[in-house]
Amino acid sequence: SGDGRFLAFASGATTLTDDMFPECSYQAIVSCGQIYLYDQETGQINLISRGTGGQLGNQGSWRPVIAENGRYIAFVSIADNLVAGDTNENSDIFLYDRNMQTIEML
Repeated sequence: SGDGRFLAFASGATTLTDDMFPECSYQAIVSCGQIYLYDQETGQINLISRGTGGQLGNQGSWRPVIAENGRYIAFVSIADNLVAGDTNENSDIFLYDRNMQTIEML
């Protein structure tokens, strides 16, 4: 974020949160990675690439970009379970609203 408090990043690590991760066939950020948000003030790491029902993305997510004010995080994902109706079998751009804790496909 513009003030340096929040950092959005992609990682293939499975030990950053207590979430149960889906099985991954390929150990690479593009095919397995998830999107996280690190709060430098609190030291907390939150997983961002999860669906509206709380489920983790079933495929990789990458290239997070955070808004200047830290509210929005955009990222690319091939996961098809982040929002309802994602049936195009291609990577899409998603937008996570940190304040509302919602995700939408752009």
